Amino acid sequence: MITAAVLEPYFRAPDPKVSFEARYPEQDNFPKFPWFFAGRKLSQQLTLAPLLEDISTERLRQSVEDLVKFNNRYYRSSTGRASLIAYAEKFKAIAKDRPDIEVILQEHVSADAPRVQPSLIVRLKGRDALASEHIVVGTPADCINSVTGMANVNDPCPGADDNASGMAVILEAFRILVENDIRPLRTLEFMAYAGEELGLIGSHYVSESYRLEGTDVKAVLQLEGTMYPGAEPKIALVSDFTHPEISAFLGQLVTTYLDVPFVMSACGYGCSDHAAWRQRGFPVGFPYSETIGKDNPYAHTPQDTIDRISFEHGKRFTRLTLAFLLELAMHR
Repeated sequence: MITAAVLEPYFRAPDPKVSFEARYPEQDNFPKFPWFFAGRKLSQQLTLAPLLEDISTERLRQSVEDLVKFNNRYYRSSTGRASLIAYAEKFKAIAKDRPDIEVILQEHVSADAPRVQPSLIVRLKGRDALASEHIVVGTPADCINSVTGMANVNDPCPGADDNASGMAVILEAFRILVENDIRPLRTLEFMAYAGEELGLIGSHYVSESYRLEGTDVKAVLQLEGTMYPGAEPKIALVSDFTHPEISAFLGQLVTTYLDVPFVMSACGYGCSDHAAWRQRGFPVGFPYSETIGKDNPYAHTPQDTIDRISFEHGKRFTRLTLAFLLELAMHR
C-alpha cells in the first residue's frame, strides 16, 4: 500500500487546502447503473458452491512462494519485470490458448524515469450483447523496501502480504473460473498494476486509457494485502476513495459467502490503485485484511515474509473475489 508521503506529487495539490476532489474532479458515471448494487438479491449461490470448494490454500501458497523468491518486485528493477512476466506466464498456462482469453503486457514509457515493470491485463471475454460490459479485479504487482528510502533497485523486498498475497488470490480465482469452464456474460478482467508503490503508475495508465476509449466498466475490485488477518479475522471495507454502493454490496457478499464479519475502515488518502479508478468515475470497492492502522506492521520491510501470513485468510479473499465476479458478471 502506497504511503501518503509518496502520493504527494501525484494526488496532492501544492496548496494543502486544495482537496483531492478539487484537483481531480470525478467524471462520475455511477448513477447510470444503480441496479447493479442497490438492494439487489444474490443469484449465483448454486454456481458458486462447487467453485468455492475448489479453492486451494496450497496453490495460494505456491503462488506466493514463486513471487517472494525474487529479490524484489520493485517496478524499476529487472526482477520487478521478471516477476511480472513469470506471473503472466501462469495465466497463459491456465488459459491454454482459449480464443476468448487474452493475456496482455502493457508497457509504461516515461521520459523522466525508467519504468521497467509492465502492467498485466488478462481478459476473459463475455458472451452476447453483455460482453461489452466489463468487471475488473486488480492488484499491485510491485513491492518496496521503505527501510532504505525506496530508492535502491537492489534492496530485498519479499512482499509476501504486500502484495504477493493479492496477486495469488487473483490467479487462483482465474484458475477456478477457467478450469470449471465458466463462461461469463460480461467480460472479466484480471489486472496486476505496475508501480503502485511509487504513484499508482499502472492503474492511472489503465483507468485513463479505459476512460478515453469509453470502455464500459461496471465495477472494479481492488485487492491488496489479503493475508494478514490480525488478532480477529475480518474483512475491512475501505470507505474512502471508493463507492458506498459497492462497499454495501461487498458487505452483502461477506455476510453470505464468508465466515468472518466485515467492518468499515478508512485510509485518509488515496492509498492504493482504487483511487486511480475512482478519480475517473469508475465504481470501485476495496476489501482489506485488517482495519487501517492495525494492518501488517511488516509491510514495506524485509520482514514481510511468508511465515507471517495466513493462507486461510487468503482463501476468504478468493471466495469474496469469485462471488464479486460471478454475482456481477452473470446477472442479466
